[in-house]
Amino acid sequence: MAISTNRTTVRYAVDDIDVADAFYERLLKREADARSGEDCIAWQLEPGLRLELKEGLAAGDAGPVHLAVPDIEAARAYLNEAFGLETAPARRAEDGALICDFSDPFGNALGFRQASAT
Repeated sequence: MAISTNRTTVRYAVDDIDVADAFYERLLKREADARSGEDCIAWQLEPGLRLELKEGLAAGDAGPVHLAVPDIEAARAYLNEAFGLETAPARRAEDGALICDFSDPFGNALGFRQASAT
């Protein structure tokens, strides 16, 4: 049996949906694409990739979700300036992309990914 990866939802647990909404709205520079009740919000990050934040779930070891950026150093600077958050230094992945990791205010693993120049 093959696993289809053309539709993926990544769900993160958050302590406060309003704080999470404000953080991710600033990070992604747009409002959430969907809301379900008062405790769940979601963004369509890419075709087939949805990020869902849900209040009241037990935090796990999910992630990291790497957000695609054209310039990883500019993204790292934005994260520091806008939120006061530091990232791990950028490192080269096996496929040649640059990646760096950080955590949201709830401890969920995130990262930036800059595709390699081919």
